[in-house]
Amino acid sequence: MKPKLVVSFHDLHPGSMACCDRFLNRLAALGVPEASLLVVPNWYGEAPLSEHPDFCEWLRGLPHDISLHGCTHVAGHRPEKPLEWLMANKYTAGEGEFYKLSLPEADHLMFQGLEIFREVGIEANGFIAPAWLIQDDHIPLVGKLGLDYCVTFKKIYDMNRLDILRAPVLCTTSRTGLRRALTRQVVSMLASKHAHEDILRIAVHPIDFRFPEIENFIHGLIARTLETREPTTYAKLVAH
Repeated sequence: MKPKLVVSFHDLHPGSMACCDRFLNRLAALGVPEASLLVVPNWYGEAPLSEHPDFCEWLRGLPHDISLHGCTHVAGHRPEKPLEWLMANKYTAGEGEFYKLSLPEADHLMFQGLEIFREVGIEANGFIAPAWLIQDDHIPLVGKLGLDYCVTFKKIYDMNRLDILRAPVLCTTSRTGLRRALTRQVVSMLASKHAHEDILRIAVHPIDFRFPEIENFIHGLIARTLETREPTTYAKLVAH
């Protein structure tokens, strides 16, 4: 069986719709008919989907896999321990919404996000926490809420089969000039390291497309990876 490639677009909300649409058109031209789209129901608490009917209509008309990507994408509280503070403030820039939450808090946010989806007729297949930061004991909540998969930085959890798939991710980082200067070399090295994995993921964020050099690198990375892999989505990987 040919190895698989999942391409995912993170942080999809009304403000990133045009960027995502352009990327999906490019993916189609590259030979990727379906991607996994990580949708935020209420971006930063300021863009509930119910107030953006055009975005919802566009999203409902797409053939792609939809993932619930947090609720607001903003951390409600930030840890005080030094290492945890660095993770929350530097690694995620305050966007690790599910980082260090209690079980009831995580359950409430997932449910709230799904309720927003239901209000506008959007159906999610899985859940992916912002920055992939979710505690192990929170993962079963995803299955209890009726979703098929949960994805972390290294793994895909099949909530129906109770199976775990190893799936490394290649992800550029564009937040600072230093990161942009290094990210192409780092991602290229990781691509070589993980070349023999059964499943590989390429994750992109709206900020990547503000910089032509990063956008061109992403397109080239996908094209090269498709030479030896078959495109798929998270939903299709766990489909019975």
